[in-house]
Amino acid sequence: MRIVITGAAGFIGSQTAHMLLKSGHEVIGIDSMTNYYDPLIKVARLSRLVQTSNFSFQKLDLAKDDCRDLFDRDTTVIHLAAQPGVRASWSEFESYASANVTATKHVLDAALDCGVPRVIYASSSSVYGNSSDYPTTETAPLEPMSPYAVSKLAGEQLCRLYASERGLHTTSLRFFTVYGPGQRPDMLTHRLIAAAHNGSPVRIFGTGNQVRDFTFVGDVARANVAAITADTSPGQVFNIAGGSAVSIKEMIESVEAAVGLGQRIQQIAAPSVSGDVPRTNGSASLAESILGWRPTVELDQGISAQVDDYRSTHAQLPRYAMSA
Repeated sequence: MRIVITGAAGFIGSQTAHMLLKSGHEVIGIDSMTNYYDPLIKVARLSRLVQTSNFSFQKLDLAKDDCRDLFDRDTTVIHLAAQPGVRASWSEFESYASANVTATKHVLDAALDCGVPRVIYASSSSVYGNSSDYPTTETAPLEPMSPYAVSKLAGEQLCRLYASERGLHTTSLRFFTVYGPGQRPDMLTHRLIAAAHNGSPVRIFGTGNQVRDFTFVGDVARANVAAITADTSPGQVFNIAGGSAVSIKEMIESVEAAVGLGQRIQQIAAPSVSGDVPRTNGSASLAESILGWRPTVELDQGISAQVDDYRSTHAQLPRYAMSA
């Protein structure tokens, strides 16, 4: 099978690509290689992917560049490329609109023109906003509370529209707080693990009582793969939730235990971020019944895997960390 993955150099995209390549599929990666975080991290991910003969890569900005040459009737598209982050979306919305809305429309247009059989879109749990129903199901009201969440919902609504009005088979997956090996350096779990090793303080926004449904990246990659062949209805939406809803404070304690250095993570209190919801906790029962997907990695296992990955990729750890 031939699969195009947009955002292939990213955290989720690269792991989805590895999974598909191991199963013998041909994978074409697309990424714009933005500098939202260190592009060398993306280069390192790609360097591992290109070691497989059935992987190829194109650097494209999907908001501007035409991708039709890479699409055909035998190609499934997994559209993961996006501009992430709640905080920056308040002041840099133009880039979010371009990367998350305009680029998504361009992908859908190209897929429709080229007869692509299915487009899988990476949405976000942020579209629910401050939901009052837990575990949250796909039928809950959609009340995004940040410009980032608005942009992801707009992309999702475009997928629904192209399915209902243009006949393009789309599937949207609402990811809940993804963590695990290879995580972006700006994300919470990575920052906590780094702080536990190097002794530097880490900023905690808000009270720390916010609850997040942490979902292991390998499980998310499996959901992407499952959506390729699952018997879904055009435009259907699924929660991809890990079932590990814990507070930020509890996550800090779990990271301290997994790192095992006897060191408390130094915390700097920071004001709450506008649009930072108090709780996420998703029901994945629909994904289980139709995609045949369910989370398999418990939170403590996932944190341990991410700690091991951090240590293997940071050879020069502080002396007290290396002695652990």
